[in-house]
Amino acid sequence: MTTPTIETLQPELQTQIMRHLSSGPTLYSLLRASPRFYQVFLSRKEYLLAELARNQFPHTFANAWDAVKVSQFPRSIPPEIASDFVSTFMDDDSYLQPTLPLSISIAICSLGANVQWFVHGLWADCLENIKRLGQLAGLCQDLAVLESPLSPIEFGRIQRALCRFATLACLITPHDDSDRGAYWRLGTRYLAAFNEDELEEIGCVRDYLIRRLWRVFEAIEDDAIQANESSPVWRMARAVPGRCWFSTSHPNYMDSMTILGLPFLREVFESKGMKRADLVMANSDARRRGIARILCSGNRGFANDDDPFDDGRFDGTADFTCDSLDDFSSGWIYANRGRLAAQHNRKSRKGYRDWGYVMLDHKRLVATGVLEKESAASSQ
Repeated sequence: MTTPTIETLQPELQTQIMRHLSSGPTLYSLLRASPRFYQVFLSRKEYLLAELARNQFPHTFANAWDAVKVSQFPRSIPPEIASDFVSTFMDDDSYLQPTLPLSISIAICSLGANVQWFVHGLWADCLENIKRLGQLAGLCQDLAVLESPLSPIEFGRIQRALCRFATLACLITPHDDSDRGAYWRLGTRYLAAFNEDELEEIGCVRDYLIRRLWRVFEAIEDDAIQANESSPVWRMARAVPGRCWFSTSHPNYMDSMTILGLPFLREVFESKGMKRADLVMANSDARRRGIARILCSGNRGFANDDDPFDDGRFDGTADFTCDSLDDFSSGWIYANRGRLAAQHNRKSRKGYRDWGYVMLDHKRLVATGVLEKESAASSQ
């Protein structure tokens, strides 16, 4: 009697195995390794890709759906019609259907691969900044908790913020120069639906991208300064009109690059040398509006007589341990109790945003040591 193997399973069971995979590379590796699985996949491709798309966004699929849907509507739509679209698309529940159009599933899987890449990069950057905060401020930090894997809540918040960032970037990017203001207003309307902590999540993503772009720009400058005049990077840095690569204009260029999309930014961050310089210099334009100002206009903030702890959702004196994706972030509540939340502006360093405070769950927030410091200060 032959021993059964995964190859000899019934197609229904092989389908169940594939539908529970959560990453494109894993599915691709399986299909390359097994002709049998590949044949089963071809017979159920639409269903399996829809399941893969959902598995990549277990808590935030609606946000991924919005990002892909906005990216696919024709850029030639007049702004007034696009405005009606923005007014209604957030209420669209088509993503709940058991099957999705193949083009949508593929686009969401592609978005998922980029979001996954940025989730890990953003968290690694924030973790480094949290540890630096502990050293500078003398905080007692629990490194075992800080360095533990992201919780589902934290992972979901970062995914949600990246998807919303991608949606916003697409909305405010016009197809030509004649309707910049109109598409800018679309972005403002989109942001109006979010709470202040959700806006701050998007702000944390934007600031992380700026920090990484800053390092890219510095590397290009170093290459140009250290190279001789025959170097392609040296010649390019001086040949592009209107680009002051060795001036304080960098924040304007970097902010304008943030709306070019996650796939483009990932390519910039992964490239090196001449390719990286070519990507940056060909696509930076200080005249193009970036994310910073529209986030500032969307961040309504709190007036002195509009206390966020009086809205019935949580008590201003109670311990803030809300840990749900749809709750206010504990980190955001902590910062706003002392009115410490950073405001959106063009600077690349803003304290709390450097360590992604609004993304953290309560357990990791405690591990940063900031709550203990606040308690010690209040007891003196």
